[in-house]
Amino acid sequence: MLGIIITALIAWSIISYIDKKRGGVIESFTIVAFLAIPSIIILIATFVGAATGLSAVWLLPAQLLFFFVPFLMCKFQLDYRLGVSAVYGGIVFGTNVFVSILFMVLFGA
Repeated sequence: MLGIIITALIAWSIISYIDKKRGGVIESFTIVAFLAIPSIIILIATFVGAATGLSAVWLLPAQLLFFFVPFLMCKFQLDYRLGVSAVYGGIVFGTNVFVSILFMVLFGA
């Protein structure tokens, strides 16, 4: 949970800066939704996987939700161009990967 909070703070500062420069409409709640939706889906999938004995390796592709959720929200909900939506999705995904690797290195989890 701490990782998601750190990811949200980093992604919020980067996306707010970029969006402010281009006169966008992304608010803080939207950035939190970029991270909350994939996190909840992955949490539920993890519980289901543990209950059914599914290996955790099969849940790795679910990390792509951190790209696709912001991308699709920007593209279809906020009507941003394809390139801008991809950049915001990439920022959220990249930040999540960076913080996850940082936590693995620091805490060995």
